[in-house]
Amino acid sequence: MKDAWLLGAMMVACVMLLARCASVNTKSQESNAERLYAATRGMTEDQVDARLRAEPLADQLEAHVWALQHTHPPDLSLGQVLMRRGPQMVPLVVDRVERKDIGTESVFLVSLVAIMCNNTLDVETSVDAERLSKACSRNWPPGSECHRSAAKTQSCGTTAPHPAETSAQ
Repeated sequence: MKDAWLLGAMMVACVMLLARCASVNTKSQESNAERLYAATRGMTEDQVDARLRAEPLADQLEAHVWALQHTHPPDLSLGQVLMRRGPQMVPLVVDRVERKDIGTESVFLVSLVAIMCNNTLDVETSVDAERLSKACSRNWPPGSECHRSAAKTQSCGTTAPHPAETSAQ
């Protein structure tokens, strides 16, 4: 009986330790995103671009998500810079939209991909519009702006001419 109690107490202590380690990692990641966002305040778009290029793409995206979640109204300024990253940013954004810890901010991320599809991505860039739409369904009703933006990404990866090419003719 004594051994069972001791074993149970050890298991509880291990679970508490693991939970604490997980929370420290999450706080560290959030504080890194907050730190990066704060470092860009007051800079011009070109200065922000130069500052962010020193960071991994995933960290740049997390700083943008942090700004969406913690500023009111949501600060979209980092999104303008992230659009410059082009095709390499798309898979990260799609993966980030699918994570469970994002809520209504997903519409901004999906819109970011849609804007990139229509303006800055070349026709070889493929976006999984179905994945984006499924991710939207967690937080948004059908027909919402999130779903409409996801539908706009279907044109990425097609052989249709880029909008800039058609307007130049």
